[in-house]
Amino acid sequence: MGGFMEDLKKIYIRSLPSRIDSLKTQVDDLENSSEGAGESIRRLAHSLYGSGATYGFPRVSEAARKVEVCPDSELVTKSREFIHVLEDIVLGYEKTPQTLLIIDDDPDIVLILKMTMARLFDKIDEAETFEKAQLLLQQQDYSLILLDLVLPDRDGREILVDMRKSPYMKRVPILVMSALTDFKHKQECYALGADGFIQKPFMPEEVILTVQTTLNQYESSRETPLPDKAEALHEKELQSFYQKTHALMQRTRNHATLVKIAVDDLQTFRLHFGRDTEDKIVTKAQNIINDHLRDSDYLFRHHDGSFSMILPNTSLDDASLIVERMLFYIRESGKKDVQFFMSAGLVDLGDVKSYEEATTTVNALLVQAQNEGGNRVVLQSRSESLKNKIMLAEDDRLMANIIIHNLKKAGFEVDYFSDGALALEGAEAQDYSLMITDIKMPVIDGFELLRRVRMLPGKTHTPVLILTSMGNEDDIVRAFDSGADDYLLKPFSPKELIARINRMLRGLS
Repeated sequence: MGGFMEDLKKIYIRSLPSRIDSLKTQVDDLENSSEGAGESIRRLAHSLYGSGATYGFPRVSEAARKVEVCPDSELVTKSREFIHVLEDIVLGYEKTPQTLLIIDDDPDIVLILKMTMARLFDKIDEAETFEKAQLLLQQQDYSLILLDLVLPDRDGREILVDMRKSPYMKRVPILVMSALTDFKHKQECYALGADGFIQKPFMPEEVILTVQTTLNQYESSRETPLPDKAEALHEKELQSFYQKTHALMQRTRNHATLVKIAVDDLQTFRLHFGRDTEDKIVTKAQNIINDHLRDSDYLFRHHDGSFSMILPNTSLDDASLIVERMLFYIRESGKKDVQFFMSAGLVDLGDVKSYEEATTTVNALLVQAQNEGGNRVVLQSRSESLKNKIMLAEDDRLMANIIIHNLKKAGFEVDYFSDGALALEGAEAQDYSLMITDIKMPVIDGFELLRRVRMLPGKTHTPVLILTSMGNEDDIVRAFDSGADDYLLKPFSPKELIARINRMLRGLS
């Protein structure tokens, strides 16, 4: 218990310098009559009042309380006394030496970083080449590494891959520094194991904040087998790519697929053969997956050894073929080495309303695949109730009754709306397997209804059939340009209507 408490104290102490800097800034602002500075100081003092004594530093709680309750006239004085207490604790507490390795061939950048990082690290080493960095890594353990992508003797991305192959280096945070800041380069670095990205040229304050945050998250995660908090540093890149892909889908109505793929029984390999074998398996899986991805695809490696992929312009059927091919080559690779299998869950991003729903759904599909024996792919399927549910927007009540009668006779459930506005409200509140709409309707016509429906989350690929008496060529072209899937003129054959509906629904299954 004592050792655990000491670890918590270290984490707490390491968080204080950034809070001290914030307090100093707020006190300076308060002296310059900046609005809101006093409130920010008291809010920060309140948070430290609650945590100080908990972590074994009653002086912090005592000084923080004085800041909280003092009158405004004494706030600057009490705040400076509080800062002095915090600095005294940071300087006086015996802590594990923090070491930094800077791998960069630009002497000016190295000098700036050493000056910036001096207050966070007890020792800072530098290496202008990968060869020198290798020698230093053999002689010294490091708390964090700053790695430039462009070095004289080797590509920084290759260095990143080599570092992550070592079991020890998997526990050391690595921040990549580069002037190459386009999304594709960031994406690649995160996939290869980087914990963060620092853009050149940089502001020293931003580097301090990034380094401090990374150190805190790694320190707090070392007691847990899966460092989910560290993963959160760059999982936002996955979410960002999802949002861009989803926005493109809404404009083009093209499909895109989210895949979650993982090694079956990975924990068994770890328990029986050790982490080196586990790392070897995951790395091999990543290499095979990469070999079968296109330039437009996105790959994200999670800390638990699983992977997420976003495949733009790819239907569920096409994505399943790609993933099945990956699984085939993974099985074949095991014939020459350690035999392992993988399973995957797939979801069409047009059928989900948010990033959270997409990830929750695909994780459940992956678990289903593994629970069914593994070595398989499970695709998202629509529920039976959704397959049979149709929305009808038609202002002619007599015509609506005829349509509803024939739909129910064919086994469909129908929600009926007498104008476009009501139909839009229904589409916002409910998922449907298919929508039928007239064009001439009160409040909102069929064209506007179609346009707005296509902007709703999860409605990108819901089939829409226009059922109207407007047979002008321009109207038909406009309907298809707006996102309609089929166009049927009144008067119509009920058998033809049911046949067209069944054809569109078969295309979804």
